[in-house]
Amino acid sequence: MLSFSETVNGTHANADQIALQSQAISGAVNYTVLGGATLEQAGCPPVLKLELAQSDANAIKNVVSLAAASSSTYLSLGSSTVAGADGNSIVAISSGAAVPVSSYTADSTSPTLLTFTINMNTNNMMMNFDEPVDVGAFNANSTTIQGPQSEATGSSVSLTGGSAVVSSDGLQVML
Repeated sequence: MLSFSETVNGTHANADQIALQSQAISGAVNYTVLGGATLEQAGCPPVLKLELAQSDANAIKNVVSLAAASSSTYLSLGSSTVAGADGNSIVAISSGAAVPVSSYTADSTSPTLLTFTINMNTNNMMMNFDEPVDVGAFNANSTTIQGPQSEATGSSVSLTGGSAVVSSDGLQVML
């Protein structure tokens, strides 16, 4: 939620004028919200609700030092982000004077495996997740491949090693 000092006109909001930063200074790690995000009027007091596109949310989660806690969550925005009810542009917040988040909720949803492929010729397995994963915390030894659940024998193989490489967007892990 973005709070303003006076009523704003959310019908012509530009989410791509908003950037999240890891610090309140210029040169801090930052991410500019892409065009898939939406801003909508959320009533009185003058508040706009920013709904991130899934691609934006994943990109932010993939930057370890950004929005990982309230201490690494700041916002800057351009003067054309939204206009006041009178049509005047808002006062821009520069990257050198970014404002800290006033309320922060950490991501508590664990990534979910969506699909995987395995190539027995190259001994590679590719796993696709619904949100970025931390390859440093990935433990191949906790991965088990099992046969059909209908089999009475319950055949399965637990991996005993291997190295994991994560894709640049954090959504794929290759073993």
